[in-house]
Amino acid sequence: MRPQLASLAGFLATLFRDAAPRVDARAIDEFLTLLRLGRRYRSLWRRGMVELLRALPISAADWLDDFFESEPLKGALAALAVTDLCQGPMSGGTALAFLHRHVGAAPGVIGERLRLKAGPGALIDALARRARAAGVAIETQGAVVELSVRDGRIESAALASGEAIACRAVISALDPYQSLLGLIDPVHLDPVLIEAVRNIRFRGVTTKILLALDALPDSVAAATGATTTASAGAAGTMLIAPSIRYVERAFDATKYGRCSNEPFVMIHFPSAVHAGLAPPGKHVAVLHVQYTPYRLREGEWGELRDTVAERALRVVEAHLPGFTSRVRERMVLSPVDLESRFGLREGAVSRGELALDQLLFMRPVPDLAGHAAPVAGLHLCGAGTHPGPGIVGASGRMAARAALKELRARA
Repeated sequence: MRPQLASLAGFLATLFRDAAPRVDARAIDEFLTLLRLGRRYRSLWRRGMVELLRALPISAADWLDDFFESEPLKGALAALAVTDLCQGPMSGGTALAFLHRHVGAAPGVIGERLRLKAGPGALIDALARRARAAGVAIETQGAVVELSVRDGRIESAALASGEAIACRAVISALDPYQSLLGLIDPVHLDPVLIEAVRNIRFRGVTTKILLALDALPDSVAAATGATTTASAGAAGTMLIAPSIRYVERAFDATKYGRCSNEPFVMIHFPSAVHAGLAPPGKHVAVLHVQYTPYRLREGEWGELRDTVAERALRVVEAHLPGFTSRVRERMVLSPVDLESRFGLREGAVSRGELALDQLLFMRPVPDLAGHAAPVAGLHLCGAGTHPGPGIVGASGRMAARAALKELRARA
């Protein structure tokens, strides 16, 4: 599988470096981008082209069956394919999600992207230092509640404090729904665009459980060698998804608006890699629990948080005996909590479901392909835009370039 995966993920990587062109390209630069895409596709040669066309619409389950026999291995890889998706591994198009996850992966590695050695927080700190050194003022306590538009252009950003900041350009990393329908008066937007944005699928299904532990499970401590070096990073993650059928059964409940009795659980032990995240001798763990739908057919999330946590811990305890006895404190973040606390619409970590009809020039919607501005001066970036989720920075770079190009044209 590795050669095929490397080839197809590499092809996607080339697509993700540039803004996605419109299929009805009219500008010369968009025509040139389409021509480059055609050349890249031809570079796969016949076998690669056929494999790509086959992989795009099929399920992760079918695609993995072509390469592997081990049920535990297929279960783990299938779970990775559908992480944060309201789909099961037998759903069509999930092979594409599996490929998407491998864009930027280390050569020869299956199932995991490259990780930041010191964690995403270190990247944020480094970028902030560079920005401040270049004269950028960073304000982290000013929530934007409205973008004012005048004569078809962004004029100012209104903060929750009542302050208004005049601006010529805004780059928003909020999800497309919040950026457009939450901050801008609809009178300034095309009704067709409004309807398209309203139809973006989010459908969060993930619950995060944060745990304070007295100690690491014995197997994890042994695997990491009781160290905190970056080499222990791979051992600091565990995935409980014994088979494809297990993951699919977990998804079945979500189809009917219920939380799975036996969810698939991904466990991260960040303190096994970064000692500063917990007091000496103590540790923290993060449980990614799926499937727990944002919209419930019966009951409310306020009533279900503890039930979901107990189910998840029961699954973990069955595979890591003694784990629950090490838990001292826990915080449960349901999809509703992820929305209210972190602004993730419907609790969707990917800021819009990753699917064939919500990818490339259709992410977030076709009318905004190429990071086009729906209102002059406004540009969208983040996981809800092309190329999608993952800490890659490509979307922000594309949006910044589009904003600079527009500002130069106005000068």
